[in-house]
Amino acid sequence: MQASFSSRTYNFNTLLGRSSFPDYSVKQVVVPPFQRGYSWEKAHVATLWEDIIEFHKQIGQPNAGDSYFLGPIVILPTPEHIALLDGQQRLATITILLSVIRDIARQRGGQPGSDLARDIQRDLLLVDDEEEIFALELNVLDREYFRESVQNDPPNESAKAVIRSHRLIRQARRFLKQAVEKEVEGFSGKELVKWLKALKKTIAERIKLVAIEVNSEDEAFLIFETLNDRGLRLAVPDLLLNYLMREADSSQSREVIRQQWNTVITELGMRKVSTFLRHMWVSLYGDVKKQNLYREIRDTLRNGNLSSVDFARLCACESQNYAAIVNLNRDRLGDALSRVEGLVKHLSAEKVLPLLLSGLVCLEAPEFKKLADYAESLVVRHSILANLNPSELEDVLYETARVVRQCRKGGNTSKKCLQEAKKVLRKIDPSREQIKSGIQECFLGRKQAGYIIRRLAEFKQSPSGIFAFEQVSLEHIFPQNADEAQWPNAEELEPYVWHIGNLTLLEPALNRKVGNADFKTKKEIYSESQIAITKEITSFDQWDPAAVKKRALNLVKIVEQVWRIP
Repeated sequence: MQASFSSRTYNFNTLLGRSSFPDYSVKQVVVPPFQRGYSWEKAHVATLWEDIIEFHKQIGQPNAGDSYFLGPIVILPTPEHIALLDGQQRLATITILLSVIRDIARQRGGQPGSDLARDIQRDLLLVDDEEEIFALELNVLDREYFRESVQNDPPNESAKAVIRSHRLIRQARRFLKQAVEKEVEGFSGKELVKWLKALKKTIAERIKLVAIEVNSEDEAFLIFETLNDRGLRLAVPDLLLNYLMREADSSQSREVIRQQWNTVITELGMRKVSTFLRHMWVSLYGDVKKQNLYREIRDTLRNGNLSSVDFARLCACESQNYAAIVNLNRDRLGDALSRVEGLVKHLSAEKVLPLLLSGLVCLEAPEFKKLADYAESLVVRHSILANLNPSELEDVLYETARVVRQCRKGGNTSKKCLQEAKKVLRKIDPSREQIKSGIQECFLGRKQAGYIIRRLAEFKQSPSGIFAFEQVSLEHIFPQNADEAQWPNAEELEPYVWHIGNLTLLEPALNRKVGNADFKTKKEIYSESQIAITKEITSFDQWDPAAVKKRALNLVKIVEQVWRIP
């Protein structure tokens, strides 16, 4: 790595706050616009808290360390501020922790607590209390939310989280507030202030970081790339954005990349950018494993004709279509909405998202609806009813996504692309015998069950798909909370509670009436139902595992009509 860097160790109170960076005239630490938003999950926050509180409790004990090393950060001093090129997650989380100490001190510590809260706000969260300039400024997408929900005194607890990084900030603050409150539970006001003041001192004076100072963003990009090559696991979005910025040919190009990347974050809202990037890449080029995604994208861009700016624009455009799918945008999905909703919301079939993305981008509305129908049929038939290898299904769905893209890129019509997609999907469409074998061992998840049983009931009631009932309830023939006095064979039926053969639908009034009654009583009540698949259960004389499997087999004929690939 051809570059020279300087480094210096800082306490937290010489890194953020009024006393920060004593050798510089500027004090505020600013996250550049191209950096991702706050991304620490609860587990990351918990680990940091546990390390800090454990260190804090050991202070003064024999063999205890004098300081806690929080790792390196990368900064770029400018005439206006200190640009934070790496270290945002740690500094933001410590800032959140300080805000929690501030608020608890003020709420429960009386006047001494208010004085402590004032000191934290003035000395560590602000660099200028008169101008209200905060010590840490996050990127453009997180800045206002972080100020409002964390840095402001008092914070706005009801500030609306609109993107994923906002939700994570809120989650971190709630976790840390609960953690601190647990430590001071039962303390008097005086004890509480004393303990919080000691914790604040530990954070401000004993937490240390090494700041690596670089002379340009290019040097920082080189550091990130080198760290990744040497095995440090950095997030794909961070690495990719770092690469795009480093390969940009001008400051104007970098600004365009920043704007396009902000579009991606905004469009995806609470969704993970890394998941979108993988699904987009699978849709365009075929399967790639998570751990290889960054290198795959980087190497393809290096060897292709797509510039950093063009790729950033592609990501922004694709993210809009991806967001329409995962957020179930009615206007964008049109007549395909119900099938896409089934896949995304009820069947949790994340593996189908690259195919839906290809379809939404490449196909006309009628063909996209049919593609969604076929995709749902294959997901249900293959991995749920026939209970076949889900990795085999994933491979075919990813292959089909790429085929649709390539077909459309070749100048073919939407109808032709749909035909090519069906050819691939048919390769693993299970036979009737496979479905008959698998359905006898078909156990459904809670969300799957309601969706699949309703689809079957709708078709049985009317092949046109028009269901005559406003409200229905999912009914377990052998109940979830069976009374052994009424169900002598409860032990052998217990494993079949969520078996497809043990599930039906029932009008709410009848559902309340039937409760956990024995099978004979249930049959009498089922005979009052207007739902055809429920009435059919009255033909069974008893309910045992054999009956459950037999009813499942009876459903195969409907299954083949509801979910089919013509």
